[in-house]
Amino acid sequence: MTLAARHLEPRRPRKDRDVTWSRTRGHDGGIIWTFWRRDYRRALHMLTVDFSVQHIGIMPEHWTAQRIKDGKRKLRDFVDEIDLAAMANVGGNPRERSAAK
Repeated sequence: MTLAARHLEPRRPRKDRDVTWSRTRGHDGGIIWTFWRRDYRRALHMLTVDFSVQHIGIMPEHWTAQRIKDGKRKLRDFVDEIDLAAMANVGGNPRERSAAK
């Protein structure tokens, strides 16, 4: 198995890490990046970034890298919002606090 083929195999989120990624081949031959991140409760949150076959050959590499970075940043910000809401509402459920507003 080549290095490139190994990185296209599906991975599962790891329990011992806060951030995990997986890169798989899509149905149309494109590539799907999946990112998982855990919040303070160790609950898992997921975000996917899809690249179709048409985009892989045409778009420059920095465009692909920027989309991956943006996806990771979006997931990080989402999970950080959950963590910050929990810290602001110590002793209660953050969802109850947001529903009361």
